[in-house]
Amino acid sequence: MANRSSRRQKSSAFTCLLGLLFLIMALCIVGLFVVLVSNPGVASLIFPPLPTLPPTLAVPPTETPAAEPTSPPTWTPVATATFISPPPTATPSPLPTATLPPTATLPPTITATPTPGTFFVLQTGNPAYQSSRVFHPEAECNWLSVGGQVLEADGAPVPTDPPLFVVVRGSLAGQPVDYLAMVGLATHFGPAGYEVKLADSPVASSRAVYVQLVDVNGQPLSDPYYFGTYEDCQRNVVIMNFVRQR
Repeated sequence: MANRSSRRQKSSAFTCLLGLLFLIMALCIVGLFVVLVSNPGVASLIFPPLPTLPPTLAVPPTETPAAEPTSPPTWTPVATATFISPPPTATPSPLPTATLPPTATLPPTITATPTPGTFFVLQTGNPAYQSSRVFHPEAECNWLSVGGQVLEADGAPVPTDPPLFVVVRGSLAGQPVDYLAMVGLATHFGPAGYEVKLADSPVASSRAVYVQLVDVNGQPLSDPYYFGTYEDCQRNVVIMNFVRQR
């Protein structure tokens, strides 16, 4: 009897202890609920948020298999080209041989027997030389000419009606010279003056050019008189005066 009473006491004590534990647990749960309701921030401390999962990897689209190459169309044979014989080789005709122009020859010196009283001679002391700056200052040294006057025996200028002409012929620096100047046009030499420009700069030569006085018909009124030139700006105008012979 004593053993049964002891067992009942132990069973009753265990039951009380178990009920007390459940009561304490219930009180804790209620207290925790009240704390969470009154302080929502406490929940994040007690129950931290779950870690964010990485984004889901996008699966690349399935590759579409390339279309299988189709067989080329059946080859159609091209018509065989007909061979055309090449044209016969043309034989070039020989070009005519170019004929060079004849070498320029100077006209012959005019010679004739003048009528007495109409013949002119070169003035004593000629040819004389002067600088072009005296007659053509604007040209400076870029000048070479021959000029002068046609005078009567007493030194007066000859009348220019009918007109008289001075022929200037020869060669200078390898080039032919052939000019005809009317007497009376170059008045800077005098009323019966004439002048022919020979070059754009002084050129040295030795008796390669002559002057001769002729009438309107080309008949000579003087002998041809040769003169030399100098490569000198102080002697680039040649003075050749004609004087009527008595």
